[in-house]
Amino acid sequence: PYLYGQPSGHGEVCGGLFGHRPKVRREKYVKDSRVSGEKIAVNVVHIHDFYAKRAVEKGGIHVDAPVVLCGDKAPEKITAWTDYEVSERLPLLELTGNSRVLEWGFGTGRITKHILETASHYVGVDYVEDFVTLAKGREDIRRTEHTHFLCGSFEDLAEGRLELPQGVLFDRFVIAGGVMMYINDDVLKKCLAKLPALLAPSAILYISEPIAMEK
Repeated sequence: PYLYGQPSGHGEVCGGLFGHRPKVRREKYVKDSRVSGEKIAVNVVHIHDFYAKRAVEKGGIHVDAPVVLCGDKAPEKITAWTDYEVSERLPLLELTGNSRVLEWGFGTGRITKHILETASHYVGVDYVEDFVTLAKGREDIRRTEHTHFLCGSFEDLAEGRLELPQGVLFDRFVIAGGVMMYINDDVLKKCLAKLPALLAPSAILYISEPIAMEK
């Protein structure tokens, strides 16, 4: 997992795989870019279509199989993957019954299910409508009147184009599992700069991304 950094010095950034949680950690782009070698713009339409297709494919795969590893259908591996994230990563959020969680890129609700075992306020946003429909239909996800699943991009969220609960500042923000790598640098920087407007001053941010340090 890659700690992208802390937008506008707001809140905290949680580590991921190794359980570390620095108060503040900023990572600089390597050569001012997250992409090694020739930089090619991400085609957001192709990305959306790819995951929309994968959402359909999920119909024949265990609902909790990680979306980014859709090809791995072994039940024991799916269980091990989720158990690890729930035991090692979820505690970094320090969830309480009063936590107000904003999650972008929730997929099938695999981790959302465990977030909502504790948090009372939750807004999940995903780019693919079929994933939103799937998460809404899951009977094993606890809901309250403050649980919302919305369809939109990270840019839609940052630009205020989504109907979020009025007057709510989120104290937990989750964007995990390889989402930022599908967003072009200029859009990502713009969105991260606007993110603090949605967050409480003491917000904890959990951001994880795959990254290769040499290749």
